[in-house]
Amino acid sequence: MPPPLHFDTVHIIETLKATDRPTGELLFSRIEPIANASQPRVNCRLSRVHTREQFLRILWSIAEDARLHGHSPILQIEAHGCPDGIAVSSGDFLTWIDLKDPLTAINWASRLNLLVMLAACNGANVAKVIQPVDRS
Repeated sequence: MPPPLHFDTVHIIETLKATDRPTGELLFSRIEPIANASQPRVNCRLSRVHTREQFLRILWSIAEDARLHGHSPILQIEAHGCPDGIAVSSGDFLTWIDLKDPLTAINWASRLNLLVMLAACNGANVAKVIQPVDRS
């Protein structure tokens, strides 16, 4: 039987238009007090990104943090999606394949213990680019 999911950090990445309901911020406001009160403590971080580069930079920094400090994160992404990827608030676009390498790096650094939740239309399409035969 595989070991249970272990996590010590929750990363919420929000990239929505100014006119959208700030669902990442709302989620953060509800989770952070619970995370702070938990034993052991769970770190909870909210990142609002506006460009494709910022989004990818955040993902790579999460991977590096997991690699250097042994963190096991949960990743929640709040964005607008379409069949080919996600739109960031600046109007830039990330394809599902753009997410593959940084998500793989986070998963590898967290010892195959990554949970990703994607609150975006067509988010299940990320499974088209991440295959069971790929590096985890």
